Parts: sequence; structure tokens; C-alpha cells
Amino acid sequence: HERKLASSDKLPGNIIIPTTNLTAVPVTAALQAVLKGTDVSLSWDTSSFDDHLVTVMNLSGALPQVVTKICAAARVFCAYRHGSLELKDKETFIVPLPPMAKATNVSSSSSTTGIPTAASVSSVSTAAGNTMADAISDLAGEKAKVDEQGGNIIYTTDVDGEDNVRQYLEELRNGRPLVVLQLYIWEVQL
Repeated sequence: HERKLASSDKLPGNIIIPTTNLTAVPVTAALQAVLKGTDVSLSWDTSSFDDHLVTVMNLSGALPQVVTKICAAARVFCAYRHGSLELKDKETFIVPLPPMAKATNVSSSSSTTGIPTAASVSSVSTAAGNTMADAISDLAGEKAKVDEQGGNIIYTTDVDGEDNVRQYLEELRNGRPLVVLQLYIWEVQL
């Protein structure tokens, strides 16, 4: 499963937010109102968050659930680190590639019969990683990178792109089988 590159702490769960309604409120103002009176500070690095308006009715409960609902409604990433809730437009994710055997490159030569005795073989995992990286790049809207040494694909995207990539990866995991066997049966009489 994909995971965020940056780590995040858990918000204090013992803080209960009373029922409130938010109508077309900027996400920054909504979170400031919810976090008022707590030890949690709020930080963001761009003024574009004023364009992320939130409308949520009957919002109440533990602080982590309330913050998650507000951030989801605003379509922004929220991460709690070192006592501060950080807002981000984009986040970086890591997708582990499935383990695959690596083949080495061998020079190509052919015998007098025209049948190659050795073929140039490329790495199976690199080919699969590049194919997945291309698909993830298209879905995320930014270029994904293949980390061949670590066996990962790394990509940065917004909330909508992350939803698209998550659905794609889920479809890969639960969709049709990735291995297809072809079987031939011959009957020989002597």
C-alpha cells in the first residue's frame, strides 16, 4: 500500500469538539476555530488555502475525527507534527514495488541456425516499475520516479491525484490476476 513519505504524529484524542456547523468557511479559519483552546498550533505556507472553502454540518466528536472531516471537505492534506497541524496542497507518497527477479544484461549473439544463443534481457522489475510509474504519473498529474535500489515508486500529488492513484493500486491488487499460464497438452502414442 502507498504511504506518505513524511511521518505524522496522532492528534490528541481526548479533546472533544462540541457540535458546530461550518458554511463556506476557509479551511484555515475552520481549523483555527476547532483548535482554539487546545495546545495544537496551525501552520500553512501559502495563501491559496483561503480558496479552500468548507461546508460541514453537525460536526462534532474527538479532535482527530473532526480535523480529518474538515481537511477532507477542503481537499487538503493535514499532518500533525511536533505539536503543530500543517496544511499542504501536495504530499509525497511511496509505493513499494512487488519483489521480482532481476535479470542481468547479456550480449546478443546468434548461432549458425539463426536461433539466438543468448539474448539481451532487461530487468523485469524495472520494466514493471516504469509501466506503473507512467500510469501513476498520468493519474497524479506529476512525474513519478522509480527507485530501483529501494524497489519503490515515489510521486507527489494533490488530494484528487492521490485518490486516483489509490484506486488504481487497489484495482491492481484486487483486479485480474497478474500471472497468466498457458498450458499445452500433447498425447503421444508409441
